[in-house]
Amino acid sequence: MGEYEYLRNDEGMITFVKKDQDERIRVMLNFSDQPRALEVSPDAELLLATKQTSFESGKIFENEAMIIKEDL
Repeated sequence: MGEYEYLRNDEGMITFVKKDQDERIRVMLNFSDQPRALEVSPDAELLLATKQTSFESGKIFENEAMIIKEDL
């Protein structure tokens, strides 16, 4: 399982960087009360966990998220 880091700026752009490669996945998010789907490349299925540990494939529910698995 590869590890990812993410960088966030104030415009809502998140760049996922795979640690063992220079593989970047850029994601535009509009943070609000409603969940927003992530725009990711088809070969990179991401499983994200919120602080409440609610798991959804390819979705983020809060500004804080961590990637726990690379392949579903």
